[in-house]
Amino acid sequence: MRSFPDFLMLHTRRGNTMDNGVRPRVRRFGALFALLVMVVALAPASFAFAGTDAPQAKKLIEDLTKQALAVLKTEKGDLAQREAKFRTILTNYFAMQSISRTVAGKHWQDMSPKQQAEFQKLFSEWVLKTYSRRFGGYKGEAIAVGDASAVGRDSILVQTKVTGPSRDNKVEWRVRQEGREQNKIVDVSVDGVSMLVTQKSEIASIVKSKGVDGMLDTLRSHVQKANGTR
Repeated sequence: MRSFPDFLMLHTRRGNTMDNGVRPRVRRFGALFALLVMVVALAPASFAFAGTDAPQAKKLIEDLTKQALAVLKTEKGDLAQREAKFRTILTNYFAMQSISRTVAGKHWQDMSPKQQAEFQKLFSEWVLKTYSRRFGGYKGEAIAVGDASAVGRDSILVQTKVTGPSRDNKVEWRVRQEGREQNKIVDVSVDGVSMLVTQKSEIASIVKSKGVDGMLDTLRSHVQKANGTR
């Protein structure tokens, strides 16, 4: 089988079937196309995917932490009200549809459209409730935003450190542009433990033991308990 460069050379050398005006244009096109292939092949990931850059991703996390600290420092409202405020913040910053599909993994294809819609709704509700409650219970914490750097071909990893009276955690936020939407958070790692990986493993384990319907029942139960209902 001919390599791609051989393929280009073959078509630029076939002079018997082309007139003198066509051949130079073909040669120029072949050379230009080969150059473009080399540029794309040698380009860094940040060149190939310009949707999200480090400063944009860092600003996203800075805005998120600013809003979170404002909620933490306020003396107004009870825990439920703080949780509600965090829920709004997380909804605005997290790409819940993308996260839920990734967490479902190969089982996404096993679900009917109705099951997919229900899974996304239940999973999003569960995650938002869990994390808003967790953040809502923090008190006296400080959040420092550190470096932001490219990871993979389409994401930026932003480093933060959360310190407080009873905790000292390294938190990494993975940011990606979702289609034409604004930049969104697609994963969070706390002290090296990924939310995405952990929840994907949990969902896979439930599906393996209970099937898709059983997994949806389990998620429904989690949401009901989180909301204080049965």
